[in-house]
Amino acid sequence: MNGPGVFYRLHLIAAGDQIVVTRAEGSKPVFRVTQIGQYPKDQFPSQLVYGNIDHPGLRLITCTGAFDRASGHHEDNLVVFADLVAARP
Repeated sequence: MNGPGVFYRLHLIAAGDQIVVTRAEGSKPVFRVTQIGQYPKDQFPSQLVYGNIDHPGLRLITCTGAFDRASGHHEDNLVVFADLVAARP
């Protein structure tokens, strides 16, 4: 891959921001960011991120934190939590 990844600027998002997702069939649900967390990879909150919730939600995950040249990976993950606020046709 050349250039920055799709979530390169995800760290700029803030609570309250809206995320519009364009689905394959053309609908565009709107989500509002409720929380942002940075977690060390060895303490990743799998249940919080991947567990069941009682409403439509979105989780965006990318790498962040210090870059470990030995492993070739960042030390942390950035997780953006968002809830559905509108379902656009």
